[in-house]
Amino acid sequence: MERCARLQCVHQTERAGTVRELSTVGRFAEFRSFFTFNLQPIDFSTQRVTGASLVVNGGEYLGNEAVETLGLFSVSAPPAALNHNTGLDAAIFADLGTGATYGTFQVPRYPADSILTFALNAAGLSDIMRSERSFFSIGGTLLSAASTGSNAVVGADELFFLAGLVPASLVVETEPLATSPTPEPTSMLLLGTGLFGIVVRTRRRKQNRAPFVSQPH
Repeated sequence: MERCARLQCVHQTERAGTVRELSTVGRFAEFRSFFTFNLQPIDFSTQRVTGASLVVNGGEYLGNEAVETLGLFSVSAPPAALNHNTGLDAAIFADLGTGATYGTFQVPRYPADSILTFALNAAGLSDIMRSERSFFSIGGTLLSAASTGSNAVVGADELFFLAGLVPASLVVETEPLATSPTPEPTSMLLLGTGLFGIVVRTRRRKQNRAPFVSQPH
């Protein structure tokens, strides 16, 4: 469903979710997240991507560590496979944390329901351009809680706990290609159910870009 008013469009997309590992340590298990966005409204034949950020509700920060490390990765599994799994798929679980990295982020402890912004690196921007106006997925893995042996407590630390009640967004910044006429600035807001959504902003070539909250390391 898509609703448009003036230069703003609201479009419902797919859902986000988590996939649990098959093996557990004690009563804990590792979960990895995925976020899928519909990029069909972006015309890549006339625009190029200059920036993109994943914006999520932080939910609750669980664990004893003052800082956690979050990794964002490319996903090769199709959206249909992501959204209709049973939650115990070994191949999808591995896929969410082993693809091309879109950035590694140090996330300090934050108040509940804080809005967190993660700027994607050049690999992420390139994959958005290659999506060819289709679906684009991002995998999320808490690297600081990864299992390192039989004594590891997997899942003892957690980001985004209970964050699913608030949609996540992908903010994509574009500018016209050199061969295309410069259009008037437009914006499109695409929000989804669960943890989905995308915000697309088009600007003139020399317009200053708004700063992001988090940058990849």
